[in-house]
Amino acid sequence: MVFSLFATEGYAAHTKGAEIEYKCLGGNLYEITLIYYHDCTNGVGAPSTGTMNNNITISDGTNTLTDNFTRTGPVQISQVCATAVTSCDNSSTYDVEGVNQYIYKQTVTLAANKTWNIRYRECCRDANSNLTNSPQMYVDAQIKTTTSQWVCNSSPVLAAAPAPYVCAFTSLTLGVGA
Repeated sequence: MVFSLFATEGYAAHTKGAEIEYKCLGGNLYEITLIYYHDCTNGVGAPSTGTMNNNITISDGTNTLTDNFTRTGPVQISQVCATAVTSCDNSSTYDVEGVNQYIYKQTVTLAANKTWNIRYRECCRDANSNLTNSPQMYVDAQIKTTTSQWVCNSSPVLAAAPAPYVCAFTSLTLGVGA
């Protein structure tokens, strides 16, 4: 008998994108939020909370916090024409690919006078993200904590969901200001 094993790379190509936000709740208490954009087209579900906890790190270079994110969603954010059916609405018969948004949150206490890095990584991006030779998805945010009672930093927050669709013969105004 002859056995042959072949290894190939597998990719979970369902990630459209992500963003990290943080909000100071007072003192050194922060709410960390990962907003995750999921491609509804390929039938692969969004990461579970357990999987997401393995993909997000909160570290000051010496100390790494235990992740305990909770997930809400999905919320479909596909901004499509009124008559369009997205892949989030119907996975077998649709007009355009849809995008669902999931939100993962955790409240943490960050030690003062340190630089904290919040990093999210995942393999891989979906094939329609217009990125070549970039299989990894990586998002990074940084918080510099202080002992000052007057400084309590929060991140900017995007004003619009970043999944624009344009209907034929319709004008478009796009503003993603923070």
